[in-house]
Amino acid sequence: MPKSVRKCLLVKALLATAMLGSAATSQAALIVDISPNAGTSFRVGGPNSQVETMSWTQTNTYTGVNISALVGSVDGSSETVSAYLTDAVGPGAGSPLATANVTVPNFATAGDITLAALFSGLTLNPGSYYLTLFNPDTTDNVNVRWAGGSSTTFGTGVSANGEIFANTTNGVPNTTNPWKSTFVTSTLYDNGFTVTGTAVPEPGTLSLALASLVALGIASRSRHSGPGIASRNELIG
Repeated sequence: MPKSVRKCLLVKALLATAMLGSAATSQAALIVDISPNAGTSFRVGGPNSQVETMSWTQTNTYTGVNISALVGSVDGSSETVSAYLTDAVGPGAGSPLATANVTVPNFATAGDITLAALFSGLTLNPGSYYLTLFNPDTTDNVNVRWAGGSSTTFGTGVSANGEIFANTTNGVPNTTNPWKSTFVTSTLYDNGFTVTGTAVPEPGTLSLALASLVALGIASRSRHSGPGIASRNELIG
């Protein structure tokens, strides 16, 4: 095979590989975002040992998933909140998929909130997920608060299931394994949080990219197999 032909084939193979790579690696995208509702928040911990959970359902697989929550503290002082990510909640739920202890910083006023990073680099397959926050501090006015939410933005195939909570007045909080609490569904409010990740392409997308790679190879071989065939292909195409 002439050197110029080999070079042409190599260039086309590299281009096709780039196509395959771009199909297999989509850019990071928003999964779900609930922006804060100014002036609305819910206690996490406190005298009633309140446990707060937000849930969403996704139909796609995402990699490099980052999860943050809009939190503050009741009195504006620094607090620590424990976060749990699970695929089920309630007394029969299993172990968390991920856990984290996050420090909520000091604030100028008790009304301030911040987007605190909880988890990063996760891979989440299609299904429902639950983000639970809890602070074991039972002192009145010295615990974490989770900002109430307002507008919600969803990625493709994603829906938010809303807020559920448990405290000593409603539901049964589990202070040892908070995600195993007996939750009460709230239809009034969502809590502010953000989930981002990179969508994994559907199998059909990968097949199409691979087919393009094969087609480029066949076209290159046909074009250089002989003058008659090459001329005819050019005329037809």
